[in-house]
Amino acid sequence: MLILRLLVPLLLFIVPAGAQVVYTGIETSVFSNSTAHVSITMTFSSSGEKEFGIPVYYRVSNLKTSSNFQSASCRLEYPDYGSQILCKANPGQVKREMKIEFDVASVKNVNGAYLFKFDYYIPMDTNSLWVRVSLPEGMVLVRNHTAFQPYSPPDGVKTTDGRRIFVSWTRSNVTSGDIFSVQVVYESTTRYSEFPVYLFAFGILVVLALFGFRAVKSRDMKILFPILKSDEKLVMEILLRHGGRANQKTIVSESNYSKAKISKVLKSLEERGLVRLERIGRTNKVYISGDYKKLLKSSKPEKKE
Repeated sequence: MLILRLLVPLLLFIVPAGAQVVYTGIETSVFSNSTAHVSITMTFSSSGEKEFGIPVYYRVSNLKTSSNFQSASCRLEYPDYGSQILCKANPGQVKREMKIEFDVASVKNVNGAYLFKFDYYIPMDTNSLWVRVSLPEGMVLVRNHTAFQPYSPPDGVKTTDGRRIFVSWTRSNVTSGDIFSVQVVYESTTRYSEFPVYLFAFGILVVLALFGFRAVKSRDMKILFPILKSDEKLVMEILLRHGGRANQKTIVSESNYSKAKISKVLKSLEERGLVRLERIGRTNKVYISGDYKKLLKSSKPEKKE
């Protein structure tokens, strides 16, 4: 059955002889509602008319096509195995870049974790292939899952911009018709944080007791807040130093950031449930909220001399 599933799109696939692509970039953003947005960018190595098909083993929606040349279009068909994207392109001598975008529902809930699995079909011989999967905000790769590794193929590179986690792969000299299969397994930061908070809470409280609630080192912050930006970590460190609560003016003063900068950082932290703001007069009182309160439950602020 699997062999037939792979042969069907191959029979439908049309590529003129000698058609080549210098670069194919496939970026997939996974969203919390279990859908994913796929964006395929192709840079052709030559001009002239090209026709090609891209099979997708899910039902595709919201198909869009754009290019830096005039003649580029794609249409959808729905065979038994899912969807078939059929495209025509006529790149020029200089402008040869085309982008194909679409949405698919390709995320499954497995034993409390989320599984994204996708077979990327390479429609033309490609000198360089780059594939990246972006997790939803507030999600992290699974750890110690009994059934799954965090991502596959295992040579993926994990990065983050402070809000989302990315896994990317690169390949060279990929042949038309190859299938690049990707699997990423992730879970909510809330579920992830419960384990380390309970596991490390006792040790952190001992440290706080011994050192009078001095600032938590950056390596501890990485354990607790693995995807925070540097400015967000600094704000959380200031709050920890003050027993989990501080005036917004104090945070501005100790961070050396502007009022506008701190307001923006606090708004982001509040939206993700990490802090709570209480309006007092012309300023805000800022409190650590959520599971991170447990770190401060039996501790006292540092006494200033």
